[in-house]
Amino acid sequence: HRSQDRNKANLRSEKVEHLDIKYALAKNGYSLTRIAKELGLCGPQSIIGVTKRKYISAPVEQRVGEITGIPLTKLFPDRYSANGTMKKRFRK
Repeated sequence: HRSQDRNKANLRSEKVEHLDIKYALAKNGYSLTRIAKELGLCGPQSIIGVTKRKYISAPVEQRVGEITGIPLTKLFPDRYSANGTMKKRFRK
C-alpha cells in the first residue's frame, strides 16, 4: 500500500493543482477576475474551468504561465509536450 500512496503523490506532484495556480497568481498580484478582464472573458469562472482542467483555452493557459512563471508543461502536462508545444489532439 505504501508504494501506491507514493505513486499517487508522484502523480499529484507532476501537475500543478488549481489552488496552487491560484496561489501563484495571487503571489504575483493577480486574481482570476483580473486575468478574465485582461482576456475579455465574462468572469473568473472561465479561468477556473481551465485551471481545473474542465475546459481548454490556449490564451488562458499561456497567460497563467506568463504570470506565474511556471512552464505550461508543468501547469498542464496533459495538454503540452515536453518541448512546450500543445499536443496534437488539443490543437484546432
